[in-house]
Amino acid sequence: MENKNLLNGNLFGSKKEKVIETAGLQIQGNLLRWNDVVIQISNISQISVGSYPSQPFPMWTIAAILIGLMFMQFNVFIGLVALLVGGGAIFLWYQERQSKKDYKFLHLHLNSGTHFSLIFEQQQFLRKVLEVFANIFEDVDDNVNNNITIDIKNCTVTGNGKIVETINAGV
Repeated sequence: MENKNLLNGNLFGSKKEKVIETAGLQIQGNLLRWNDVVIQISNISQISVGSYPSQPFPMWTIAAILIGLMFMQFNVFIGLVALLVGGGAIFLWYQERQSKKDYKFLHLHLNSGTHFSLIFEQQQFLRKVLEVFANIFEDVDDNVNNNITIDIKNCTVTGNGKIVETINAGV
């Protein structure tokens, strides 16, 4: 998948923000990988959880509906088209909002000032992934042996090492 910009740019107002939708992550030793990105875990200064921003209501749709109602007196076809465009856009906005209301971000803040935001659909699994990272940060000396796969799509954490055993035992 690819990087996506949300809300006309990015979440933090910085050009260094990247929003990622990916099926999974891999942690191998001191490296965090997904798609075509590799980051040294030691370069991550902070990891946080944030809410997915909801898209604002498209106000232009109200104007389209009002124009449609006005044109119904003069030209029924143009009036119906304007009503359908306005109503259809509201419907699509609502469907998008409902489908993403529970989405959360896992924000990775790097020492360089760059931010990566990974999208998660299930908050409980996101908390589990956050715990994996917390355990990795606590066991800095043991990171060489880590080989962890985080399957975001199927909400599973697999691999070797005591970090995965600890996380999976807690569920």
